[in-house]
Formats: sequence, structure tokens, C-alpha cells
Amino acid sequence: MKGRAGGQLKISRSIGDHSLRNVGVVPNPSVQRVVIRATDRWVVIATDGIWDSLSDKDVEELVKSKDEPVNKMAQKIIKAAMDKGSQDNITCLVIKL
Repeated sequence: MKGRAGGQLKISRSIGDHSLRNVGVVPNPSVQRVVIRATDRWVVIATDGIWDSLSDKDVEELVKSKDEPVNKMAQKIIKAAMDKGSQDNITCLVIKL
């Protein structure tokens, strides 16, 4: 429902939400290998409260300054999601490569 398991959960927390197992929520992570290129500068890990309101391109624009501390980048991403009205949990981690 509405792109969410049981109409409420978009991503599983921890090892899964037991009450939603009957609608397909499982504790098995989805893992993807990505080759990091020499031109890659950051990894952004964020919850669905970010990705529901910002596109990959939006986030890329917010982290393009190479001199800005990563905690400031994460704060800008969080603020942008909140400014766009995100109502879900909002957590963001920016890792400089």
C-alpha cells in the first residue's frame, strides 16, 4: 500500500519488523557491490526520509563542495529533506573517500 509494506514501512529496521513479516518484511539485507572510481568523492547513506523527498541528483548538488566538512554536508541534506516536507525518519551519514 502506497509503496510501503503494510502501508507503513518502506525499509526494514534492524533485523526486521516482526509484525510485518506476513506482508514480506524479512531481516535479510539487500546487498549490492559497487566499484568505487577515482572520481568518486563521497558515500551518502541515508534513510527513506531523505530519499523520499530528494533525488540522487539533489543530494549530489548538496555535497559537491570538496572543502566542506562532511557533518555540514549531512546537515544540508537533512535540512533540504525537511524543507521539502519529509515526514519520515531522517538520518544521513556522509563519508568522504
